[in-house]
Amino acid sequence: MFLGLFIYFQNRKGVVNKTYTGLSLCSAIWSFGFLGMVTSDTRELGVFWRWFMEAGSIWIPALWFHFVCSFLSLNKSKRVLIIAIYISSFALWVLNFIDLFQIGLFTKEMVSKIIFDFYPTAGPGYYLYFIFFFSVASYSIFLLLRSYKREDNLKRKQILSLITGSVFGFGGGGMTFLLTLNIDVVPYGVVLFAFYPLAVAYAIARHHLFDIKVIVTELLTFGIWVFVLARAYVAESLQERVLNGGLLAFLVIFGILLIRSVIKEVRQREQIEKLAGELEEVNKRQEGLLHFMSHEIKGYLTKSEAAFAGILEGDFGEVRSEVENVAKTALADNRRGVKAVTDILQAANLKSGKVSYDRKSFDLKALILKLGENFRPDAEKKGLKFEVNIADGGDFAVVGDENQLAEHVFGNLIKNAIAYTPSGEIVVALAKQNGKIVFSVRDTGVGIAPEDKTHLFTEGGRGKDSVKINVHSTGYGLYIAKQIVLAHDGRIFAESDGASKGSTFFVEL
Repeated sequence: MFLGLFIYFQNRKGVVNKTYTGLSLCSAIWSFGFLGMVTSDTRELGVFWRWFMEAGSIWIPALWFHFVCSFLSLNKSKRVLIIAIYISSFALWVLNFIDLFQIGLFTKEMVSKIIFDFYPTAGPGYYLYFIFFFSVASYSIFLLLRSYKREDNLKRKQILSLITGSVFGFGGGGMTFLLTLNIDVVPYGVVLFAFYPLAVAYAIARHHLFDIKVIVTELLTFGIWVFVLARAYVAESLQERVLNGGLLAFLVIFGILLIRSVIKEVRQREQIEKLAGELEEVNKRQEGLLHFMSHEIKGYLTKSEAAFAGILEGDFGEVRSEVENVAKTALADNRRGVKAVTDILQAANLKSGKVSYDRKSFDLKALILKLGENFRPDAEKKGLKFEVNIADGGDFAVVGDENQLAEHVFGNLIKNAIAYTPSGEIVVALAKQNGKIVFSVRDTGVGIAPEDKTHLFTEGGRGKDSVKINVHSTGYGLYIAKQIVLAHDGRIFAESDGASKGSTFFVEL
């Protein structure tokens, strides 16, 4: 009830605030009346508290429905229905009021039931109220559920809290109907009604439905003003009154400035959350567009790749040497294009957490030896010395996704070493250190400049001169490698003495 009053004074013109305040007051009346009724020791008291209880509860469905419509901005479209529900509540309230004179239109009598000395028995009007109560409550919940699917992230959280509160509130409070309708069930569920204000309070506090931070600041400031004013009033000397009066003047000015700053902060926070929600939605659309475009482009490139491969394999008959050379170049370009598109898609999937791993135990030593043999011809074609050094002894079995690690981590690092080493040597090594398996690729290539180290392993990150060495670099290879290594609880890093001094890339598992 007190929270409802505070909400009202926060914005006395807001329909949401006014309906919530009315709802809180009527809920308090109902709760207080129910307690009075079940603890009455005379019939007269039982009749009074029963009337008092229903005088509050009759308005709860109407105020809740109006509150929901206001919160969902449905007041205009539901205006006629809101008025009809209020008229119905008034008609039921009149029937309940008449029962003060023992006519029995709403409640027939007050009798002993189960554990209660005095409990009502339903009259004709009460059956109408029962139908009205659950019809309005059910329709209100339906409106909240329908809006839940359409709203942004913040309002969805608020709506979910209100749905939870209404289900517990109307479900728990509604159990009091059963015994009145002569269904012998003790309304223990009435305690669930307490979840209604708790759920709404959670929506207020957690999702600032009524800017609770502003309300608390105002209450605290007002309380300090009242306290200092009281001290000034009861002060025994003029000097104390002057001091307290000066302090009050200072606190009034400071309090007003504080409240304004809090209001400004709340508005800024709401704007930030709104922009964050919009940005999230834009990112989702862009991600979907990226996947669509990448998928389409990859499809076209794959078809072209198959066509050029077919030409080289003689599927379309004998070809001239000029055509064969063009087909070889086109096939290589297509494969690089497919690789670039695959890298972009892989990076997007890794970023959104959509990559799954087929984790199995495999022999990393056998994998590295196989990769070494696959890449050796490329290295020797450039005139590079190529070595694979595996430490003697020990078990090099690891658990992970062998294909992902082979293609995007170990294979990518070896391929990069070949691409960025104009002359010299490349040494691939596998060893055990401090209980970890350490893979390394050392080269005598272009090295890593200090200013480029911060770009390593970042999405789209490339050194400033990297495209001069490898024109086909997408900047996603090392980013993908890092994400996959991290997913395997490992570590990937690089060392270099600077530009033109070679580099060494390490993977620890």
